[in-house]
Amino acid sequence: MRNMIVMKFGGSALGNKENIERTCQIVKTYNNKDRIIIIVSAMKGVTDKLYEIADKLKKRKTYSAIHDCGEIEKLHYSTLKFITCG
Repeated sequence: MRNMIVMKFGGSALGNKENIERTCQIVKTYNNKDRIIIIVSAMKGVTDKLYEIADKLKKRKTYSAIHDCGEIEKLHYSTLKFITCG
């Protein structure tokens, strides 16, 4: 009978390329032995930025909120294009 392992990663564990790759390596160590469930939350700083965006939208600062959304998108794309979990 295989064990079921639940892993949750977020914040600093997803803060940059190196930490994401380290997270991938952790998951890989269990991959063949156990059944795993992976829970991933926001990258470091993103949750706070989402709260800021919501506040800006309440204050009708739409342009600034859209700009911040673009910054979050850039963060994800710039980080992910260099990840090598394979």
